[in-house]
Amino acid sequence: MNQESEMPSLLLVYWRLLKPRVVMLLQITAVCGVIIYNLMNETVTDKDDIIRILNQSLVVLIGGTLTGGGAGTINMWYERDIDNEMDRTDKRPIPMGHISPEHALMFGISCVLLGTLILWNYGSLEAGIVAVLSAIFYVLIYTVWLKPRTAQNIVIGGAAGSTPPLIGWAVAGGDITETIPWLMFVIIFLWTPPHFWALSLLKVEEYRKVGLPMLPVVKGEKYTRNSIVAYAAILLLSTLVLGYEGGLGMMYMVVAAILGGYFLYLCEILRKAPTSENTMRVFRYSINYLALIFSTIVIDIYI
Repeated sequence: MNQESEMPSLLLVYWRLLKPRVVMLLQITAVCGVIIYNLMNETVTDKDDIIRILNQSLVVLIGGTLTGGGAGTINMWYERDIDNEMDRTDKRPIPMGHISPEHALMFGISCVLLGTLILWNYGSLEAGIVAVLSAIFYVLIYTVWLKPRTAQNIVIGGAAGSTPPLIGWAVAGGDITETIPWLMFVIIFLWTPPHFWALSLLKVEEYRKVGLPMLPVVKGEKYTRNSIVAYAAILLLSTLVLGYEGGLGMMYMVVAAILGGYFLYLCEILRKAPTSENTMRVFRYSINYLALIFSTIVIDIYI
């Protein structure tokens, strides 16, 4: 167990348990789901509609952060021994001794339940169901079953983190059996592997040390780089399919092609020149890419 000279406040510990950087990035896509539904269905006509959308967005942000962050907290509880052995994770609250494993587990479960209730009560039943099923999938299917057993853990487990647009769509009153929210789901689903595989390339020795079968550990770094390029290419195509199926304008199609093309370009550079610098460029750009592509959808529909 690691120790710090000064114990942070309990609120700060709770905040760190929620994995705010990852969770908030995904909640941006959930808010976009809210806005996209309203714009596509032309429900924004006056000030009251704007207030309603802001309220829906707030419900998604709070409920989604609690359910997603709660699931992440349970993940930290389950992997606390592994986290203690990796430089990437040994500064988390449980390894640092800032909170007991039992306390963290109860906090995580409480967040999932509270977030689900908020999405259900102030959003829709469908939003609550999708959120709680995503949390269960992340904890039981990804964390407990897939992650320690298969190199395809990120591919399959990524489904849990791809649901925020569905939740946003449902909170806004949309039917989650429609095509558009699922195409947004697909974009995040295809974005997840290259994003996390870039990270696993940077930390491959740590994953090997703790025995986690991440793709570069099992298949090798060259295979992983080739897979990153393949997924980046399919991701680019998926964004264009969304534009076509959603009836989006030329502005979106051009920007999506540029954003996705540049991501593919960075991945190809990494494939040819496998340096830590190029790997980090792919990882960092992937974060910006996801926020930008969803923001572009909103802007295109609005204008």
